[in-house]
Amino acid sequence: MADLLALNTPSYLVVAGPTGDDGTFALYSWSGDAKDAAVEIPEIKVGTLNPEAMFFEPGDATGVQIISDDGGRKIDGKDCKDAPLANRRFRGSTLTLQ
Repeated sequence: MADLLALNTPSYLVVAGPTGDDGTFALYSWSGDAKDAAVEIPEIKVGTLNPEAMFFEPGDATGVQIISDDGGRKIDGKDCKDAPLANRRFRGSTLTLQ
């Protein structure tokens, strides 16, 4: 699990995926009850993002910002985490919840 975000309802949005750079992440809905399994939300895709964190935009409970850890993405042939400090970066994306 990369992050857990409380929704306005008594439930949570979960972003989870692999611990390394290979594989894909997905968003899940979870009731918060330990006996309930998280359920994938297949309609919302994170694409090539490697989510590290997520948060709501101020004043908007439907726009979730996803911040991607791009340490393993290539920049000039090197992993981002090994690139010169001035060249390192991350990506962010806004996902809309229905």
